[in-house]
Amino acid sequence: MGTASEGRVSSPVEQTAPGLLIFPPVKRVTCPPPAVPNSSGQDGYKMEYEVGEHATISCQEGFEVIGSSQVTCGVDGQWQEMPECRLAGGKCQPPPYFPNAHTEHRDQRHYEPNTAVRFKCNHGYRMVRGPSTIYCRNGQWTDLRLICEKKKCGSAGEIQNGRYHYTGSLFGDTATATCNEGYRLVGVGVRHCRAHGWEGRVPVCEAIQCPEPPLVPDADLFFDTNGIIKHGSMASYKCRLGTLIGASDIFCTEDGTWSAPAPRCEGQHKAKRIALPVLYHETVL
Repeated sequence: MGTASEGRVSSPVEQTAPGLLIFPPVKRVTCPPPAVPNSSGQDGYKMEYEVGEHATISCQEGFEVIGSSQVTCGVDGQWQEMPECRLAGGKCQPPPYFPNAHTEHRDQRHYEPNTAVRFKCNHGYRMVRGPSTIYCRNGQWTDLRLICEKKKCGSAGEIQNGRYHYTGSLFGDTATATCNEGYRLVGVGVRHCRAHGWEGRVPVCEAIQCPEPPLVPDADLFFDTNGIIKHGSMASYKCRLGTLIGASDIFCTEDGTWSAPAPRCEGQHKAKRIALPVLYHETVL
């Protein structure tokens, strides 16, 4: 890019007093030293070049100039019609980098003319457009039109009494399983989208169950069940004798335990009866 510095003046833009004009500074445009990959002679370049000045490009050993070796500093601070330094004899440098693709060709410092190099999509990617081969032609590689996109995994499956939460459904994304209230997860909770699809199996959401509520002496127990005591089920106690101490209602919680210990009935034993003697009255004749 060009640099700017103060130089000669231009037309006036402000008048501060009769006959006194203020002129703004003119910015001087220059070009930095020319930079061409694989060129030589950088040490001989100046720090900056005026508009219209020339510089000569020379290439390193084994490379040749393609285009004019003399370049000119333009009015926009850019060098005009920069040449290239290509390998001599029509050889090519190593192939350029292409996103999400690689080549299995052995790395070389240079490639002979007409060499073909084939690219493959990286692991987890698939080819959606080709061709996938480039050729060394006149010291340059032909265009590669290969496009590689992440593989799709689609749905990770359906979970009865639960669902998946996705970061996406492409290679590298995750699906996290959660269960509805009253159910617990059995199996792997997080699955990853791999090159072959979703890893692992669909987990299961099992109903949370509590054990049978404990029996309490001298108390009646009431609870509805069809053989499975699920989360939220209630068990109620009522003393037949004595006073109930503790919670009369306990609930099956989400961790499969009862919300409180079983209560107890105190004072449930009847008071002992005291047998009084029977008095008999005799009559004397």
